[in-house]
Amino acid sequence: MAHRLAQDGAAARLGGDQFDSTAEEFYDADDGEEEEEEEEEEGDDSEGDEDLPMSEDVRQLRRDNGANDHFELLSPDSVHEEMHRIVQEVCQIVQLPSRVLRLLLSKYRWDKDLLLERFYEREPEDFLARHNIPASQWRIVAAAPAESGSRGTAGGSGTQTVICEICCQSRPYSGMVGSGCAHVFCVDCYRSYVAQRMLQAGQFEGLQCPAFDCRALLDDQLVLRLLEGSPKLRGQFQKALVTNFVTCNRRLAFCPGADCECVVRLLDDAVRACRVTCRCGKTFCFACAQDWHEPISCSMLRRWQQKNAGESMSTQWFMANTKECPKCHATIEKNGGCNHMKCRNATCNHEFCWVCMDDWQPHGKEWYNCNRFDEERAERVRRQQALSRNYLSRYLHYYDLYMNHLKSLEFEARLQETVHSKMDEMQYHGLSWIEVKFLRDAVAVLCNCRRVLMYTYVFAYYLKPSNQQKIFEDNQRNLQLATEDLSEVLEREIQLEDVAQLKRLVQDKFRFCETRSAALLDHVYEGYRMSCWDFEFHEGLKLNLA
Repeated sequence: MAHRLAQDGAAARLGGDQFDSTAEEFYDADDGEEEEEEEEEEGDDSEGDEDLPMSEDVRQLRRDNGANDHFELLSPDSVHEEMHRIVQEVCQIVQLPSRVLRLLLSKYRWDKDLLLERFYEREPEDFLARHNIPASQWRIVAAAPAESGSRGTAGGSGTQTVICEICCQSRPYSGMVGSGCAHVFCVDCYRSYVAQRMLQAGQFEGLQCPAFDCRALLDDQLVLRLLEGSPKLRGQFQKALVTNFVTCNRRLAFCPGADCECVVRLLDDAVRACRVTCRCGKTFCFACAQDWHEPISCSMLRRWQQKNAGESMSTQWFMANTKECPKCHATIEKNGGCNHMKCRNATCNHEFCWVCMDDWQPHGKEWYNCNRFDEERAERVRRQQALSRNYLSRYLHYYDLYMNHLKSLEFEARLQETVHSKMDEMQYHGLSWIEVKFLRDAVAVLCNCRRVLMYTYVFAYYLKPSNQQKIFEDNQRNLQLATEDLSEVLEREIQLEDVAQLKRLVQDKFRFCETRSAALLDHVYEGYRMSCWDFEFHEGLKLNLA
């Protein structure tokens, strides 16, 4: 099926406020009001899952200009400061303790405007009760941190003894802890309960009182105090708070680099599919957190990855040794001499003849020896299978080119080591770092050109034939030749003793690569703006074996 560029799906979300939320009003009803409101307040997790028009997806694709002026990098401490700032802003308006507001903001996906709107729709007592906030947690605005989850929340003095409802042991009331509701437990049991919820259930947000049928929420200060003896769990809890904040904010995203804790803040979310380079060296797309994939959109990359997950190089064998079920198109291998075939697809079970591909039932008594031949039907079947195999051949062609550059990028890591050794050697003989920097720049250009080429093959696979396609392929071929030329120079000519000659040769090559890459990308983006590109998203041959 062919689709205009402006008609295909996209994964990137568009528009909206800085924080995701379901800010639309809901309708009160006599029954189920609380459930409906709670569902809305917690947000719609499915928001943005459905594909948006490709034109919208492409508008989210930012041309990489080499500058990093569209984002900033934040440390976890900086994120905590941003969370604290938002909490204090709301605190100045509603006069509630910050520990309570943190819980409420989390439920409203950190959308302070929506929280304030809902807060003033009802009486404060009713609003907070609906969110399982015990009265003792919010009535004293200036409560000290030590009073959070303090002894005596259920009423009583420190000298009397009470029975812990978990271990059923009698304890001094001063050694009991509560979340502000009517239930108190000994510190050891409460600590074990919190640790168990985190370790076994993986729950770090929305922890509730352990008493039966009590939904009172535990505030952060109580949880942190209970985890004082478990630094690992304490760190995981604090990380979960940051994760909740980041995932609710459209302008924030975690760096996908291994063991990297940096958070990226987009300065302008009008264009979300942009290149981000973290301090750890990871380069990725802000919108989808995949490796930077210019010039294709996030949705096209996702389609390609899904296709690669279902098809591989072994498909060449299927082309020569299998046929498709005439009914469900599942791929079938003939493993015996009998021509009576039965599709083993559980939803199909179609019986047909391997020779003529027609239904088996009309064969009558001519079982296992088909002498029927319907030229028109046979030709139709051959055309259908030829079309599927052509789709497959096309896919394998572009998949090979894509993988070739992907593997070449991996090999460039060894080239970088060689280049760095050459740079050290040249500096040892008296040259400055500025004078030898051209080698590092050349490797960076080479890797960038390979990355661009790699994704242009995905673009070409889905692109329908046109005059613009021919221009695109010419630009692609020119960049391919220039890239391989630069790669060969860096691998074979790097040992030249004449540094001036080497520098002139390398700079000429990588600057030509930059020119060809810019020409290719300029043409692609111009096609996006002019809606010149038509794409065909076909499934081709289905490879699920029956």
